[in-house]
Amino acid sequence: MASFLGNAVLLMMLLLFTGAAESSPDKRYLKLTNNLTGNLNLTLGCAANLTAIGQQVLPPHAAFEFGFDRHATISCSAEWPGLRLFSWFYSYSPEDHQDNCTYWKIVQDGPCMFNSTTKKEDCLPWMRDDDE
Repeated sequence: MASFLGNAVLLMMLLLFTGAAESSPDKRYLKLTNNLTGNLNLTLGCAANLTAIGQQVLPPHAAFEFGFDRHATISCSAEWPGLRLFSWFYSYSPEDHQDNCTYWKIVQDGPCMFNSTTKKEDCLPWMRDDDE
């Protein structure tokens, strides 16, 4: 009985600690949505301050969201069938987010970020990995 009670207390502490870490005021989120035309899958690879977050394959209109420290520089690469790898970089700015989340739509012409100040999308051109 004591071990059950001890395990329950440990589980509650773990849940409280995890919740506190997730709600940290320095935590920000990035949500990337596959808006490619042509019903194409999108392969994304992202990193925060050069630490890999992982690679995701998004079917059409699917999204991938991840958290990062607000001081982090985010770099992502994207590729889809028939095209080479493209990349872009993002440094957090308070004007860019809505509810601590920055929303990006990935389209063929480049990544587009929703600007909560102008209520419009700010699109960037793709940077080819061989153009660096």
